[in-house]
Amino acid sequence: MRKLNTSDCFKLLRLINETGIKETLGEELKDLVNGKKTVLTEEEGGMEFIFALISAFGTKGAEQAFYEFLAGPLEMTEAEIASLPPTDTLAKIKELASLDEWKDFFGSAAKLGG
Repeated sequence: MRKLNTSDCFKLLRLINETGIKETLGEELKDLVNGKKTVLTEEEGGMEFIFALISAFGTKGAEQAFYEFLAGPLEMTEAEIASLPPTDTLAKIKELASLDEWKDFFGSAAKLGG
C-alpha cells in the first residue's frame, strides 16, 4: 500500500458525497475523525457502523466512487477491487482505515474550520 496523497482526499470526499454518509452518520463520523471511535472494531460498536456504511455504499454512484477511492492507496485497478471476494475487500478497508495519516489529516482539517 502506498502513502496517501492529496488526490485520495478528493476521492474520499466524492465517496462521502455520493453515499450521503456524512448526513447519515454525522456523529459517528465525527467521533471517528476525532479518534473517539475506531473503524471496524466490534468492541466499540464497529459492526453497527460497518452495516450503516455498507448500506450507504448501495446508493447510486457510490459503488464506482468506492472503487476509485480504494484503487489509489491499495495500488490496484478499480476492476481488481470490484472482483475481490468481500472478505478480502473488508480486510483491505481495515488496513486502509488503520492509517494514522487519515486521522491526522482530518484532525488538522477540522481545526482549520473551528
